[in-house]
Amino acid sequence: MLRRFGVLPILAVVHKNEDTDETLGILMPYGGRSLESLAGGYKYGMGYSSIEEDAEDSEDEHADPDPPNINHTDGDATPVPKLPITEVHFQSLVMNLWELARVGVLHGDINDRNTLYTEDGKLIMIDLGGIAPDYKGDAHALGSMILWALGRVEWDTAVSERVRKISLCLQNIKNN
Repeated sequence: MLRRFGVLPILAVVHKNEDTDETLGILMPYGGRSLESLAGGYKYGMGYSSIEEDAEDSEDEHADPDPPNINHTDGDATPVPKLPITEVHFQSLVMNLWELARVGVLHGDINDRNTLYTEDGKLIMIDLGGIAPDYKGDAHALGSMILWALGRVEWDTAVSERVRKISLCLQNIKNN
């Protein structure tokens, strides 16, 4: 699973009892930190988009209290988290997505929470199976995640532009 598809395997599923299919938990090996976590937590993640969310909860309970690779721009107190990822990481995710699609598997919820940065420096996916509401397909979701990540990396302008164009192409692929 991990080598061929870039997907963290599930080792066991724990059910409440044998008469029900109610799932209590899933056992998986440690896969690493999510891109959301590396970006500084929920407040910097793909799903965070509302000032109202700030007003509701001024302390983000999911945020890393000391996010890694934080840079501050001159005159701006807002931290700009930087992700330790490269163009090759994204190429690998695209190839993994292609391989999943080739065997008829839809991830169903590609995003920064479900993409992990492993201890050996790879990007892998978790949480396959359920399809998120209003999901536009794996290619579109991967393109959106890569565009989000482009604002959180320190790359050469030419590399960033090349990856941005590929991301926009991914977003234009119809549901897969």
